[in-house]
Amino acid sequence: PHTIEYLQELGYLYDSSFVDDDFPYRMGGEGGQRGLIQLPWAWVLDDAVYYSHQRGAPASPAHVLSIWKEEFDTLYAHTGYFMLVCHPRYSGRLTRAHALEKLILHIKNRKGVWFATCREVAQWIAEH
Repeated sequence: PHTIEYLQELGYLYDSSFVDDDFPYRMGGEGGQRGLIQLPWAWVLDDAVYYSHQRGAPASPAHVLSIWKEEFDTLYAHTGYFMLVCHPRYSGRLTRAHALEKLILHIKNRKGVWFATCREVAQWIAEH
C-alpha cells in the first residue's frame, strides 16, 4: 500500500502502473510536495491482451492493428496521449512487428505527434 510513497522517496519522477485515466496526471504528494507523475495505460493498448494464449487463440496482427489505429485516432482527436504497451515476446514476431511498423507509419502521418519515452513525457509534465 506504500509503493507510490517509496518510489517518491527514492527520487522516482513517474510511475506507470495505474489503468485509471486517459491522460497523465500528477498524484497528490505528502505535506504539500508535488506528487509522482502517473502515466496510465489501458488494457486495449497492451499487446499481451491480443497475442497471449490466455484467452484462446491469439488475434491476428491485422485485427490488432485496426483496433490500435482506431484507439490512436480517437485519442489523438481528444486527449493526445497514446500509451502503447508492447512486449518482445508478443510483438517481436515478424508478422506482429510488421503490424506495429504499419501503426507507427499511421501515427507519423499526423501533425504534432511526439514519440517519447515515459521519462521524456514525465519530464515535460514536470516542467509545465
